[in-house]
Formats: sequence, C-alpha cells, structure tokens
Amino acid sequence: MSVSRSTRRSGRMLRRSLATVIVAAVAMTLSACDPKEAGSAAVVGGYRISESTVQEQATQVVDGITKLGGQTPESGALLTALVGRLVGQRLVDVAGARENIVVTQGQIDALIEKSGGRKALEDKFLQNSGSWAPPSSLDAQARIFLIQTALAEKIAPGDTTGASAAVTKYLADLAKSVGVEISPRYGTWDAAKIALGPISDDLSQPAVPLPTPSPSPST
Repeated sequence: MSVSRSTRRSGRMLRRSLATVIVAAVAMTLSACDPKEAGSAAVVGGYRISESTVQEQATQVVDGITKLGGQTPESGALLTALVGRLVGQRLVDVAGARENIVVTQGQIDALIEKSGGRKALEDKFLQNSGSWAPPSSLDAQARIFLIQTALAEKIAPGDTTGASAAVTKYLADLAKSVGVEISPRYGTWDAAKIALGPISDDLSQPAVPLPTPSPSPST
C-alpha cells in the first residue's frame, strides 16, 4: 500500500513538473512574436486580444488537464486553438450587438445547468482535443452559443438546414468588414471558415522542446 501511495505521489509531482515546463514554453513562444505584433495575439475590428490573455488561458488549460490526469497538448496547437476561439467569440459579440441580441446571465446559467452543470462541462471542454477551453471561458462559450442561436433565427428563420451556413456567411462577411489581423505566431486566418489554420512551418516549433507527459498513475 505504501508503495502505491508513493507511486501516485511521484506521478503527481512529475505531471506538475511537466506542466510547469509546458507553461514556460508557451510563455517563451508568446514572447518570441514579431515586434510589430508585440502585446497582441490578434486584433478584431480594433479590439485587441492580448498575449497576456492567451497565456493566462493556456496556463489554465495545462493546469486543468494535468489535474485531470490527461495528456497536455503541444504548445503551438494549444495557442492556435485559444486564439481562434477568442477571435470567433469577438466576432459573435460584434454580431450580437449589431443585431440587438441580448443574452442574460440567467439564460447562460440555465443553458449550463441543462447541459450537465459547470464542473462536468469544464472537464469536458478541457479535454476536448483541438479546443481545450479553459474553465474561466465557460460563461463566454454559453453566451456565444445563445447569440449564434438567436442570430440564426433572425437571419434564417425557419431554415433548420441552412441556418448554420447562413450564420457562417454572416460572420465571414462581418470579419471582412471589421478586419481581422492575426500574429503569425498563432496561425493563418481562414476568412471563409472564420477560423485559424495551422501555424506556418517556419514558426511552428516552440521555443523549447516539450516533453511528453507521463500516463496517469493507476489508482
């Protein structure tokens, strides 16, 4: 029994150590951005998405996944996913304001509760490969979902099959109208898909190599 407890403690210490290295690598990658983009991961219609925000969310994701005993993502993929979601959220917020769509905290809370509750959703989004949403973003994600739902009903009423395409086109046109600038460190902007593509090959390597996290110790 004592050996088992010791093994578990060693595993937890190793995962914490690896998480620290990964967070440091993310921070170094952020600091290596082109000076023209210093301080900004992206700009959407004049609204800055700061590197500090991206770093904070990356730290939350790595810490959260580590506590769950999961495999932490490669830093480049994580950064691209975080910036892409933040850009998308900003575009939806702008669309909601233009279309006078109001979402209340009560609606957000009700959606979260209906969808399984905060803890279950936070864990699910943390481990959703390719997304890796930090727990602090849950309310924002619920708000964005509600705005998009209302937007679909407004621009494509009764069209359940074409609503998604209509919203995508609306947001793509909006992105072109307000302008979206992305620091190349985080990926390549795809205007048609309103999403970020992979980081360019010459920028794809993190500042330091990332170790592969060890599997969760058996309980």
